[in-house]
Amino acid sequence: MAGLHSSPLSSSFDGRPAPLFTRDVLEEAEDQEPGSPFRRLALSRDPEAKDMRRVLEHCWPLAGDAGGPLRTMLMHEHWGQHSGALAHLLALGLFAREGFEVSAEPSLDDQSPDILVRKAGHDVLVEVRAVTGAGAAPWRDRPQPGKPSSPVSPRRGSELIGARGWGLAATNGTPQDALADTLVRVLERKADAYRDLARARRLPYVICLYQDTDSQVSSLVCDLVFGRSQPEPSSRGGFRQVHDPKAGLFWFTPDRFRCVSAVLVFGRLDTEEGDMRVVGDLIINPWAGQPLPAAADFPDLRTYRITRRVQPARMRWNREESDAFEIAPHP
Repeated sequence: MAGLHSSPLSSSFDGRPAPLFTRDVLEEAEDQEPGSPFRRLALSRDPEAKDMRRVLEHCWPLAGDAGGPLRTMLMHEHWGQHSGALAHLLALGLFAREGFEVSAEPSLDDQSPDILVRKAGHDVLVEVRAVTGAGAAPWRDRPQPGKPSSPVSPRRGSELIGARGWGLAATNGTPQDALADTLVRVLERKADAYRDLARARRLPYVICLYQDTDSQVSSLVCDLVFGRSQPEPSSRGGFRQVHDPKAGLFWFTPDRFRCVSAVLVFGRLDTEEGDMRVVGDLIINPWAGQPLPAAADFPDLRTYRITRRVQPARMRWNREESDAFEIAPHP
């Protein structure tokens, strides 16, 4: 689409700006309260924090003119603001890692979505949101080998039936219930915010959710957008969960969600060595008005898509586990 972008797309790191973590930024981090997530990120000598700084420096040039406001958000003492900027910067790096050219906060029809990406001549609209709180505490010390990174275990879809009719249990104060309720609101608001733009421009639209160290957002999203999960024999023995595509938010509320081509969920993974790695899942909406083009693929992400080879059609993962990968490979 000629004239679509307000500034040239770029996935290169030529002409680097000043570093993200300048002397002034580090001095401000020192003045923050000890519990500040940015202070922990900027000053900690823990290998995980050090590698996160390296990755963010790698992502920083992709922000372009949006870099200043993003750095201000990243430096916020409250986790909500900090994690929002963290999500945005890491998403820029993730899309570049997946082979997309990226433009941060382009001006399109008097709106400024978070990211516009291009691959093989195809443009995709992206909105990013951090959704955290049910996993490990932000920026805590890495767990000892053999100990889980999160005390919260996922709940299966069969347990999440009830409130609002979308596979969501009434909130009883548990982290899973609160997170599921948050996810419904986020998906609805993000769909509403850019529905008209996606339709007018005929752009595929991806809602990108950053889950930090949480481990259950993908399964909750699947339960919400496809309804009750069902067990199916797995090729590795035992059972795996699949979904009927004709259920949940995507099928029953097409006027709201037909503009959403997919939901991308990604988060960082604790490793024994402290390397910054991420895992990502792409949950396809089979009823989208503008599907993701095949050429705009995501080679590092596990994909949840409709399988029509058998009847009735079901939503299934293309592989059983999400593989961890680096946004910024070590030099």
